[in-house]
Amino acid sequence: RLQAIINMQSLETYPIDPNGIVPLRASSRDTPLTILGHETGHLFLAYASVRDPSSPWARPMLSADRFHWNFYFNSDASLVEGNRIEDRGVNVSPRFLTAAVTQGYSALDQYLMGLLPAGEVAPTFFVANPSPMTFAGIPRPGVSFDGQRRDVEIKEIVEAEGRRVPDHTLAQRRFRIAFVLVVPQGGEPPASAVSRLDTYRREFEAAFSRYAGGLAIADTSLRQ
Repeated sequence: RLQAIINMQSLETYPIDPNGIVPLRASSRDTPLTILGHETGHLFLAYASVRDPSSPWARPMLSADRFHWNFYFNSDASLVEGNRIEDRGVNVSPRFLTAAVTQGYSALDQYLMGLLPAGEVAPTFFVANPSPMTFAGIPRPGVSFDGQRRDVEIKEIVEAEGRRVPDHTLAQRRFRIAFVLVVPQGGEPPASAVSRLDTYRREFEAAFSRYAGGLAIADTSLRQ
C-alpha cells in the first residue's frame, strides 16, 4: 500500500521557518512547504504533454528531464515548475514575461491528479523557439523573452495521453504521509531537529489542501 518514498535530503538544507526561502532554490522562491508540495506532486506530475508533429518524440510542455513543466510553459505557477507567463501582445517585444512562480497545483495539475474534470481546465500555452533561451532551468519571475505562442487545450492532452483514470469522481483525495527523520545507527537526533520536522509536518497539512484548491487532504497525523 506504500505509494512512494520521498527523500528530502538533509534537514539542514532547509530554513527553520517552514515558509522561509530555501537558499538553493531562492530564484524560484521555494520554501520547505512548496518543496514538499513539489515532491509530493511527482506522484502525478509532470509527465503529460501535447505532441510536436514535426518531432513525434518531443514533449514541448516538459523540461528536458520529462518530469517537470518546461520553463517556457505557462503552468500557472505550478509547484512542479514552469511559470505563470504573461503574454503582453504581438506588438510588444519582448512579448512574454514570467510573472509568478511556485504557488500551487494548477487546474491542469489538479486534472492530472484526478481532482478536477477536464471541462474545468482552461486553455493555456507554451512558447516555442524562445529568444533569448537563457533561463531554461528552475522557475524565475521577471524573465522576458520572445517566441511563438502555441495554445494548448485539455482535449489535445487527452488525445495525446489518454483520459485520466480514475477520473475526478473516483480518484483518491486523502493521502496519508509519514515524516521520518533518519539518523546514524545508534545516534539520537537533537530535540531541535525533531521539533523542526514536526513543524513542517503540521504545517504541510494546511499547505497541501491550499495548493490543491481544497480538493485533496494530506493526513500527517501520528498514530500510536
